[in-house]
Amino acid sequence: MIYDQLGRTGLQVSAIGIGAGGPSRLGLANGHSRDTAIKLIRFGLDRGVNVIDSAASYGTEDLVGTAIKGSRAKLMLSTKAALGPYFWSWDGSRTASKLSARLGEETGFVSSGEAVEKRVDASLRRLNTDYIDIFHLHAVTPKQYTSALERALPVLIRLKESGKVRWIGITEAFPRDTTHQMLTRAAVEGVFDCMMIGLNCLNQSGAPIVAQAKRYGIGLIAMHTVRGLRGKKSFQTLLDKLVSFGLIEKSEGDADKILKLLNEHGVTSLPEAAIRFCRYELGADIILSGTGDTAHLGANIAACDAGPLPDIITAEFRKLFSKVSALTG
Repeated sequence: MIYDQLGRTGLQVSAIGIGAGGPSRLGLANGHSRDTAIKLIRFGLDRGVNVIDSAASYGTEDLVGTAIKGSRAKLMLSTKAALGPYFWSWDGSRTASKLSARLGEETGFVSSGEAVEKRVDASLRRLNTDYIDIFHLHAVTPKQYTSALERALPVLIRLKESGKVRWIGITEAFPRDTTHQMLTRAAVEGVFDCMMIGLNCLNQSGAPIVAQAKRYGIGLIAMHTVRGLRGKKSFQTLLDKLVSFGLIEKSEGDADKILKLLNEHGVTSLPEAAIRFCRYELGADIILSGTGDTAHLGANIAACDAGPLPDIITAEFRKLFSKVSALTG
């Protein structure tokens, strides 16, 4: 496992982190048991993963707390609270009222400074820990950013001083903010210790933000890195969309051609290429792996261990997708 420092936090973190949300939620969304999800986390820990990212809205914090018993001191725990009605419930309902009712008082939206502290305390209980390494304001939209600074940040700074939170982060609402408007501002102002950004090899528009964040010593956690890139069929669908948007030429939107190039240079899959590109070319400190499968997690760890992509593949990705900012995977 490769380790590096997460910006100015000084935390030594694994290049791959376990994401406890996303479409899988550690496999729970696919019908896996809690015991299976706990075994998945411990599989990662046994292979050197020391980063786990969750959120109150995922419903996995208590599961993570159970899985890490006896290992807490070695880990970097990240969790989050949302400012407003961005998330939707896992049954597909997208109304804020239904979501708030389902999640309850301790995991609903942050509506005041007092609510921020309640969310932190509730996460501490569920994670069964005395401190949270990074507490993020979650999926903050451009319109919510000023409110995040005025309403939530002062409380988190106080909680950082008290030791409940070690570092303060912010995550973007990538599916609704594919050009990273919110993080563009956050990276320049440099008030957050860590940022979670949507990065993948198709949408490379976050590269300038990564560079700016590194100038301020802000840690970078990448999400959406392999979403939509699991197989030839889904990849071709994304390429077809880019052709229809006029962002790549039809002759370039051929999944077989790109996969052949990867195979010729020893890259075994699209997820491997995506992870290596975002980690070594775009410069993310941590790549989040959201999965419910140990084989998938093991493959993502191996991909990171493989190091940078061959120059010919990096150059091809740069050339093909340099204009893309409309997809999230």
